[in-house]
Amino acid sequence: MVVRTTITLPEELMDEIDRVAGARGRSGFIARAVRNELRRAKLARALDEARGTLVGTDAWRSGNEIIEFVDRLRSDDRDPWEQTPGDDLP
Repeated sequence: MVVRTTITLPEELMDEIDRVAGARGRSGFIARAVRNELRRAKLARALDEARGTLVGTDAWRSGNEIIEFVDRLRSDDRDPWEQTPGDDLP
């Protein structure tokens, strides 16, 4: 279902939308932009809510441990995504 609404945008923003999407493509362009921004807002909220949940668990790693892990991956000649027996990664 589609709902009609009225929004107010600065003229220069509407001109730029028209240059990119064309006057007949405004609604679709704006819908995609809003959908993308909603995804970003939901992800930001989820990350805020999850912050600190691993602290004190076996899965938690300090910033220094993460840096050391990444440094080991970078210094290794193998493909970092290729799993080998004994890897710490699942």
